[in-house]
Amino acid sequence: LRYYKEHIRLKDSVNIMEQEQAVAQFMAPFNFEKQQNEIALLNKDNLLKESEVQKAATQKNLLYILLGFMSFVIIGTYYQFKFAKRKNKIITLEKERAEVLLLNILPTETAEELKQKGFVDAKRFELVTVLFTDFVDFTNYAESVTPEDVVKSVDYYFSEFDKIMERHGVEKIKTIGDAYMAVGGLPK
Repeated sequence: LRYYKEHIRLKDSVNIMEQEQAVAQFMAPFNFEKQQNEIALLNKDNLLKESEVQKAATQKNLLYILLGFMSFVIIGTYYQFKFAKRKNKIITLEKERAEVLLLNILPTETAEELKQKGFVDAKRFELVTVLFTDFVDFTNYAESVTPEDVVKSVDYYFSEFDKIMERHGVEKIKTIGDAYMAVGGLPK
């Protein structure tokens, strides 16, 4: 009985092994196909990951290009701003200088009208006196003395003229060389 039980047990073991082999042979194509599918899936995953890495690298490169371009634009804008600021400062200084010169040459009212309109309307005054002086033989005098002495004597006479004009309300218009021009009788 013991041998018989052993025989049955061995026979069952052999049957189980045969069945397992049959199942394994039956399952082998399925397992092979399953492994092939898993390999294909892993290959697709690898391709997907590679394309994602490539896409990330492309995005990174585009970001660098964009940052470079933006840096260029920002730096360009900054230097353009500095350039414009410097030019505006120069223009403002020149404008102030021109205004001072304009006010030295013209009466304030006339200068303001010229700045606003770009031209000055002619005005008529009934009682106006224009003084124009010129030194007689100034050229001969200037040739016979040093330039410093010429400037001193002209400065002296013009300073005295300025005092006289101020005392009598006469407006000096300009001096050129030895000529002195003034106007009296104007309201302003």
